[in-house]
Amino acid sequence: MSYRCVNTDCPNHTAAFPLEAAKNLTFKCFLCQSKLSEPPLELTTVIDSIDTLPATLQIMPKLQQLLGDINSSMGNIVLLIEKDPTLVSHIVKLSNSAYYSASSYCLTVEEAMNRIGFSEAYKMIGLVASGQVLSDELEIYGLSPDELWEKSVLTATLMQFLSHRSKSLKNYSMPVGGIAYTVGLLHSIGQMLINHYHINTGISALDGLTEKLTPQKEDELLGFDNYEAGALLLQKWNFANDLTRPIKFQDVPEAAGKDEVMASLLSICKQAFADLPRQMIKTQIRTLYKNYEPNAKLMDIAKIEKDDLFEGLTEAVNEYDTLAKSLKD
Repeated sequence: MSYRCVNTDCPNHTAAFPLEAAKNLTFKCFLCQSKLSEPPLELTTVIDSIDTLPATLQIMPKLQQLLGDINSSMGNIVLLIEKDPTLVSHIVKLSNSAYYSASSYCLTVEEAMNRIGFSEAYKMIGLVASGQVLSDELEIYGLSPDELWEKSVLTATLMQFLSHRSKSLKNYSMPVGGIAYTVGLLHSIGQMLINHYHINTGISALDGLTEKLTPQKEDELLGFDNYEAGALLLQKWNFANDLTRPIKFQDVPEAAGKDEVMASLLSICKQAFADLPRQMIKTQIRTLYKNYEPNAKLMDIAKIEKDDLFEGLTEAVNEYDTLAKSLKD
């Protein structure tokens, strides 16, 4: 944390006074007596604070390319996966779990891959990667790691389901289900980034914050929000624009250009899980259907019917519960 003179004509405007030095000067420039303050936080500074990309997450953009290549084989995918021993062990374990209704036991990643197939392998890698990345307590957002992972997986599963029901998703070169799943899974990664920077470096604008941090509050205090931060971080990690634009514009889908449909889908899905408690989806789905109205404009953009949304909600919750149980066994 450093301070500088707010007077742009003062030589100390480009200085970097440590906090203690600024305190000793009572936060006044000794040359011109103007105020000493922190320079505005640059988003690129926050992005650059993340030096290393988790190994499993590195695989996702490469696997996405393989899934979009008709010449790819299961062998190509296995070679990619084998580079990460942690991922291999998770894939073998999950392929033998109730999640995949295993009737025989897999011993190798090749056997596991042949059981679950291309698209499920990508999904599983995303689950493992998100579990590694979204693992911090997000105190400034009022989210525990379990809550963050749950909302990410539920949103991803619902997005994948609805991507196959949408009559508007036609302009993607890669498999649309994989794109939708990844967008849903990583749509909150900007929150992780801002939280990580605040814990490790400190953001004085957030000191003493008593309410949960919202995108509107982020814009006011930081000059950027977690959507923009997450999209830029994923670009740094070589994720395609097809994935990053819907995340950046998830609250303003009309600004996403050719990715307006995917951004609309994300907005619909995350809002549904924000509005509808998971247990009520399992036990009172008919009551929820009668009383809940999704955003009509976004539903029209995505060409999604209300019946599709509620069928997807039920499937996503049931799938999540089975997955969560399998991971605990």
